[in-house]
Amino acid sequence: MRTLADLSICFAVVMAGTVPAMARPRTLALHVMERSLPVESMRTSLYSYNPATMIMCDSLSLSELSVNGDMSRYDEAYMMQLGRGHTLLSIKAESYMRLSRNSVVWGDAGFTTGNNRDIRWTDCVDYLKLAPYVLGDAVGGDMSTRRYEFGGGWATGAGRWMFGIHASYRASVDYRNRDPRVKTVVSDLKADMGAAYSLSGNYSLGLSAGIEVYNQNCDVDFYNPMNDIDTYTLTGLGTYYARFMGNTNKNSGYDSFGFNLGMQLVSADHSGWGAAVAYEGYRMEQLLRNFNNLTLGYSDVHELSALTSYRIKMSPSFSIMPEIRLAMSNRRSTENLFGNAAGGSYPKIGDRSLYRHDNLEGSVAVAMQIGLSEGSVLSAVPSVAYVRDHERYESPERDVDVDHIGPVIDLVYSKLAGDWLWHAGIGGSMSFAGTKSAVFREMDMSSDLGKCVMHNYRMLASDRMSGTLSAGASRYVDGLLVGIDITYYTTSFEHHGSCHGASATVSVKF
Repeated sequence: MRTLADLSICFAVVMAGTVPAMARPRTLALHVMERSLPVESMRTSLYSYNPATMIMCDSLSLSELSVNGDMSRYDEAYMMQLGRGHTLLSIKAESYMRLSRNSVVWGDAGFTTGNNRDIRWTDCVDYLKLAPYVLGDAVGGDMSTRRYEFGGGWATGAGRWMFGIHASYRASVDYRNRDPRVKTVVSDLKADMGAAYSLSGNYSLGLSAGIEVYNQNCDVDFYNPMNDIDTYTLTGLGTYYARFMGNTNKNSGYDSFGFNLGMQLVSADHSGWGAAVAYEGYRMEQLLRNFNNLTLGYSDVHELSALTSYRIKMSPSFSIMPEIRLAMSNRRSTENLFGNAAGGSYPKIGDRSLYRHDNLEGSVAVAMQIGLSEGSVLSAVPSVAYVRDHERYESPERDVDVDHIGPVIDLVYSKLAGDWLWHAGIGGSMSFAGTKSAVFREMDMSSDLGKCVMHNYRMLASDRMSGTLSAGASRYVDGLLVGIDITYYTTSFEHHGSCHGASATVSVKF
């Protein structure tokens, strides 16, 4: 009951300042439709890179309360560590409020509950952030989750300058109710600040910086005293630290401190050029709680992303916006080496950097927005996407290198008729594997861990096709825009089954 009460208070704080806006005329529906169109939403996302430029994100105040249900099922897990689907229910409140012409505040609060199905070979959450150093076992099982998220920001302008700050916090508890019984607690705090300067014309140049403090505790317990389930201290691509495996090491901790830097070019009227470059770096350390908080290893992660776009308004009813995106990540992991224990302590005698993971993603898209008649718009976003994933371990030699390329298309039709706002969409993509190579020296393919590595590689290297269908309707009632949105999505993996999922959202905007 206290959890629900605390959450209600958070929602009330986020939503309180927007109540006077509920008396606005029906133009709210048209504004919501315009901001949801691909050309507008892609363009608006640029402003969120810097809290200072959020002052130009929207001309009106807008708040939303929504409830979402999302369920998915995989015939085969894309990665065993990510499970075979989920069933999640979430509630979220968010608001963007103009205090004056030169000042805005925004915030959000959310709660998610449910479970993630059949997760194996990681007893921790946020696997893609922690890997490769995780505790894991072959049995696995469903993981229940409770997640809380809060955030808020403020931006103001003074002359040609804009300044802004933003902070967010995520806390979660995930657990399993069968052996091995896992309980993880995550705390993730982010804070950002930024400034922007208005150049000649409509453009502004911004700089931003921020920090992230991350912590996770993972405890594994066995209620059956006769269990024979081994817990592995995994080090990547099927390797593990044999010295600390078994049932003696059942508690692990993760600590990370990271920072980010960014530069942005945005326009005040959402037209012309837009660009952003962002860098994020952090070091993730794994601590073995059962061995006097021994630092088994750490990963240094560097991520760089960039995008550029140009919006052209060909006529009052036709807009086009080409966009190019690029993202690169680099992970280098180091294992510490220890001597014989003395008094419960293990002296460090050296280290070795054996694991490396590089990822490259890029896309070229052309968003088009066509006004068919008064109140109806057709949007199309054709694109081509490329992904390369290269993971390797030096000794024993393990190497996985796979890339994919393929087309993507999304179509959305929106119409405002009377007090009703309708939309329907369809999307599809194909991804074809090009380079496919793998080396697995000294790996026992018949072992559970060997089967996991091979399964993940085969899924990664498979061609795949994806599709989405969506529809929604909203009605303007007494100053509120009440709506429902439904989405179905599916992915088919070559020779490896498929994934099916659906989500439904009920929302109130004002």
